[in-house]
Amino acid sequence: MTSLISGFILDIDGTLLDSTPAHLKAWQSILHEVGLNKSDAQILQHFGKRTEQIASDLFQTEVSPEQINYIAEQKTLRFFDEIEKVPLFDQVQEILTTIHAQKGKICFVSNNRSMIVKKIIMAKKWDRISMGGIGTDDVVNEKPHPEMIFKALEMIQTTASKSVVIGDSFVDIEAGNAAGVKSIAVCTQHSAEEFQKWQPTLILSAISALRPLLPLYL
Repeated sequence: MTSLISGFILDIDGTLLDSTPAHLKAWQSILHEVGLNKSDAQILQHFGKRTEQIASDLFQTEVSPEQINYIAEQKTLRFFDEIEKVPLFDQVQEILTTIHAQKGKICFVSNNRSMIVKKIIMAKKWDRISMGGIGTDDVVNEKPHPEMIFKALEMIQTTASKSVVIGDSFVDIEAGNAAGVKSIAVCTQHSAEEFQKWQPTLILSAISALRPLLPLYL
């Protein structure tokens, strides 16, 4: 049985924001500074994780917590400076505006630092159409743990059965499933076949494909 979706819990990077080039630029900048050579593909395979976890996984050797924190902090600051230049994917602004006009409640969830989430929301003027955002500093456990999703449900004051998690990463779908929330996978970097393992409620080729489905019934 389908329901009208009133709660929209949205990932940002790779889902709404075409931010992969800017993230890669920030990572390559700090990795070059500390003398670690990694290809873009080697960095990309870790996207979706917490920044500190990506830094740790990229080294694959014994690195002090202080070094990891320094690298994560520097990467965050370098991406922070690029946010206003980062473009949205096609029709994102129209989709968010339509959801808001149809009385849908919007919350953003990201495995980025909270300062990044807040700056994106303000830079894109999403503070006018959303209930806010949740970053890694706002929770103990990042995605794929469901804590962010549960917190988002509290913010938008909707039930799991009337909400959906939308993201481009396996961790988004896994987090939604763990929270008992319906999910939409967006094939920005992964194919529909790759997403099948996580059994999202719906798979879209691009976020723009969501617009003709609004108001959304799942």
